[in-house]
Amino acid sequence: MASQEIYGGGLLLMHMSAQALRDTQRGLDLIDKAKAKGLSVVGEIYPHDFGGTILMAAYLHPDNYGSNMGRSCSDIIETATVTPLTKERYDELMKTAPTANVMFYNAQTEDVCKGLAHPTSVQGSDAMPYVMKSDGSPALAWDVPFEAVNAPPVAPARTRNS
Repeated sequence: MASQEIYGGGLLLMHMSAQALRDTQRGLDLIDKAKAKGLSVVGEIYPHDFGGTILMAAYLHPDNYGSNMGRSCSDIIETATVTPLTKERYDELMKTAPTANVMFYNAQTEDVCKGLAHPTSVQGSDAMPYVMKSDGSPALAWDVPFEAVNAPPVAPARTRNS
């Protein structure tokens, strides 16, 4: 936020709860302090606790995912099959298909809610490409039926403890 203080302009903190995770409240407090100084700062918040990326994303490595997000391999879902990963399947995909599309739980629900409730927050979202349920290939045609694809941010039907 120092550049806004020096040069002016505004700052949009993208995907804040998905990036700050358990530190979302600290991030919101920083926004409040910046606003109290007259700076124009807004936090953009995903309205969900779920996202998508490729498996080899560094933040999904078990050493990072567990400690930073409080999650496990079973919170990462193979998009092609909509199946939660095991450690064995994670290792196999990292060797054979590290760019496979996956969906995953990220920020804890209470942190998302804190972010959304903040008076200066705005909602935002993005999405990974849809993949065909039949074979996991990218859904490239414009007229592919929605029922034929898997994609975030819609979380697969399962309980948090499964």
